[in-house]
Amino acid sequence: MPYNKEHHDCGILRSDGSTKVGLMLARGNDGEYLYQVDDDEPFASQQVSEAGYGALPYGKELVAEQHDWRSGFGLEVYDENDPKRYNSSYGMDMRHRGMAIQSYKPSAATLPTTPTVNDAGFEAWDDGTTPTNWTQVEPGTTNGVTQDSANERSGTYSAALNTEGTSESTGIYQDLANWSNAFRSTTWTVGFYVKATDANMWKVRINDGVGETNGTAHTGGGSYELLTCTRQLDSSATRIRVGVYANTPGANKVAYVDDCQIPASGVIKVRQDFSDEMYFSRGSILLAMSSAGAITIRGAFLHSITSLKQMQVGGADYLFIAFGTSQNYWYMTEAEAFTESTATDKQYEHFELLDATAPTMYGNDGTNTLRSTVNPLNGGTAWSTQTTVDATYNAITGLRSVNSVFYILKEDRPFYLDTTGNVKVLTNITEHMTSTTGGKNSFHWLGYFYMPYGTQALLEYNVANATYNWKDPSDWITNLADFDGQVFAVTGDERWLFAVVDNGTKVEVLAGRFESIDGTTQWVWHPTQEITLDGCETAWVSNVYQRRLWIASTDSTDSLYYIPLPDAYGDIANDTNRDFDTSTRPYVITPWLHFGYRDDTKAFIQLFLKLGHSYDADIYFNVDYELWKTGTWVDVGNFKGTSTDRQPSAFIDISNKPAREMVRFKINAFTDDATKTPILLDYNCHAVLYTTRRRIIKCTVVAGDNVRDKLGQQLDESATIKTVLEEASADLTYPTEFYDPDGATINVRLLPTSPLWEYTKNETAPTKPERRFNLVMQEVELS
Repeated sequence: MPYNKEHHDCGILRSDGSTKVGLMLARGNDGEYLYQVDDDEPFASQQVSEAGYGALPYGKELVAEQHDWRSGFGLEVYDENDPKRYNSSYGMDMRHRGMAIQSYKPSAATLPTTPTVNDAGFEAWDDGTTPTNWTQVEPGTTNGVTQDSANERSGTYSAALNTEGTSESTGIYQDLANWSNAFRSTTWTVGFYVKATDANMWKVRINDGVGETNGTAHTGGGSYELLTCTRQLDSSATRIRVGVYANTPGANKVAYVDDCQIPASGVIKVRQDFSDEMYFSRGSILLAMSSAGAITIRGAFLHSITSLKQMQVGGADYLFIAFGTSQNYWYMTEAEAFTESTATDKQYEHFELLDATAPTMYGNDGTNTLRSTVNPLNGGTAWSTQTTVDATYNAITGLRSVNSVFYILKEDRPFYLDTTGNVKVLTNITEHMTSTTGGKNSFHWLGYFYMPYGTQALLEYNVANATYNWKDPSDWITNLADFDGQVFAVTGDERWLFAVVDNGTKVEVLAGRFESIDGTTQWVWHPTQEITLDGCETAWVSNVYQRRLWIASTDSTDSLYYIPLPDAYGDIANDTNRDFDTSTRPYVITPWLHFGYRDDTKAFIQLFLKLGHSYDADIYFNVDYELWKTGTWVDVGNFKGTSTDRQPSAFIDISNKPAREMVRFKINAFTDDATKTPILLDYNCHAVLYTTRRRIIKCTVVAGDNVRDKLGQQLDESATIKTVLEEASADLTYPTEFYDPDGATINVRLLPTSPLWEYTKNETAPTKPERRFNLVMQEVELS
């Protein structure tokens, strides 16, 4: 009989999708309907028997915890198969087994003040014969020094120098500002643009208060020439006085002077450890840090330094200094005596020493040309003929020597020289990533050659096996825009490779290496610091004075930064070189924690932190939490503990009842002592799971010849109902409709049950037994 609420206790839709069959419920001994609705148990009855948080009853308490982060950063959502990864960190060091601490903080190096010239272009005059910022030598009443507006090289004016008599030494000079006694014994080069028609009449001079040096003289060609002078200042010098003077007496001789050139600070491009000191460029100035840690000027030139390279020639060590392919290179002894090259070929951008049987200096004298020599000193061995490296339109960005193989990095791809000196392509894999910085700051580390290319790529070349892999930090992250920028530079110490990555107005400093974790060796990246810089021009590691990672900006107005490195790994929290941040709050962000139930709501109740440092009320962690994709951090509290309790806990924002599918934490590290860091050994969060409720309907229906509906009408035959229920439980592949005793339509799936049906005695008709059908149905929401 078709289902009708007025006639039947319940009903079910047949598999044909249209026929509704009415059913009657069996009664119990007390006349009650055999019908009940239960909440299904959401968890398997068998749980983990091993000790640990996994043995907790899931329906009552869940725990998410981490106690080791060596697998690195970049994980957005917690992965049970990669449990030792975190999301990101800023100023935290997560590299060490079972411990999270502050990273050593970056500091700006103290660089020496650079002398300056006032009014290098001779534009300021008190009157027509008195320059505002320059001093005249024997100025005449009708000649001497005068303002000139007809022969200027740039700007509006030049200074006209006029000699009046055969004994006159007309000149003009200025003492450079910012004098420091630290300039004593250092070498300086200055220059002036001079226009004259008398050969050898006018020269540039440096006077240091003790002595003076005359530089090059004008050829008398009638046009502007850059005249220069180089002097090593006396050990008792008191000034740097620069000027132009008449070199020999002569009546009515005229020179026009404009655009004084002095050494200028600029971008720090290159560095070379030499004679137990760390030399580096700063524009056209050569600086060095001594073994005592002081940075001073050692040499000052007129052109930006582009390369520094040490080479031993004839048993003596020299530092070779390049200034680009339009200026002569210089070299320096250990005593810091400077010499300008007089070689026929003497203008190079990059130097590199090939570690061959006969060490050979290579340099590029063009965008795609190389030369070499075994003795680049004056009077040494002539530089070779040019070797051409591919096309002119992709410039050479660096030269590297690795295991006696010479590599040439160009904007589009790397090359090398074979054993006969022929140029070969190392790989074409980077050709589609061509950029002006392609291959720049490449670095050889522990048998691998790392080459930055493109907008974010870092190519790893296994030197021994000649195989390639990408090690771009961006490949290790998900949705972390701070770390997906260009790899500016790579360098390293004996344990870690360091990469400096672009982050807009900041750079991110990452440490990477192959790490063995739970029997598997894999590459990992860890952020260690963030520094506010517009970019990174170069980076290097040096142990002069102290082991440090140095980072130089692409902006000349930025500071040079260094990050201390451990004197020895193994006790990094107490290392001699440690220096922790007392002014900001470094932090680590956990992955989104889902407790094994990614899509179910959890109530987040309590957070525990285990601390590894001794109690100090001013050294602690503060924690914030964020619910899944809300974008808002909420304070949990400070975790300080006591001298006897090093596992403090806090209830998580109970007043706001935080509940969501996932949560993550930002763990902030505070210290007031630069020699002490808070130490995090582990954290664990306790939560309560709220799964989707599944209702189970259990009922017994009866069929037989004497079974009547609510109105006393006979039901369908027992065999028919049997067929209907068996097909519903066996044949259906999609939930069907069930009509409950209230007449509501419920979508259900019939679950297996035993027995599905059985005969029972019919008291009113003993010879016609009834069938009782035991139904177990799972309620399924379809809308």
